[in-house]
Amino acid sequence: MKKLIALLCAFTTLAFAGCSTRNDDNQDTTTTAPASQGTTTTSGKEENLSAKTLFDKAKAALGEIPATVTLDEEMFKELYGEGDVEEFICEIPAMNVHATEICVVKFKKNITEDEAEKFFKKRQDSLEQTWKNYLPDQYEIVKDSKVEVRGPYALFCVGERADEAEEAFEKA
Repeated sequence: MKKLIALLCAFTTLAFAGCSTRNDDNQDTTTTAPASQGTTTTSGKEENLSAKTLFDKAKAALGEIPATVTLDEEMFKELYGEGDVEEFICEIPAMNVHATEICVVKFKKNITEDEAEKFFKKRQDSLEQTWKNYLPDQYEIVKDSKVEVRGPYALFCVGERADEAEEAFEKA
């Protein structure tokens, strides 16, 4: 309960900070490990992928989104849980009036779509509970969240243009 109250206080503080003017060009996203040097595909061909590259492509496809907060490792584990995570980049809404959220996780090994959905289930369930009786339009967006896998990388995306973010993730 104390963590929930602390989380709500943090979001309230960030909501006020989110209303101030800022320059997104100077923001840097946080990861838990250095970016990948690349991933070998099943054809043996080296791709220059990284969690940051995939995240940036998917986020750009979402279009303009409300102010977000980048999760640190502690908050990531609290919201998403623990697993064989090598690196992640996640942004959640700074204010609790929009459900738009994007997360790219690099696992220590290639995963299946089922494994990714299982990993993101805790967060999906939490979002559904949050929005179910709060803002119905945002609840509909949450119900249509997307999970996509590309080798060891997985995308979890909630947003009006989540389909487009999913496609950008696939093609990056």
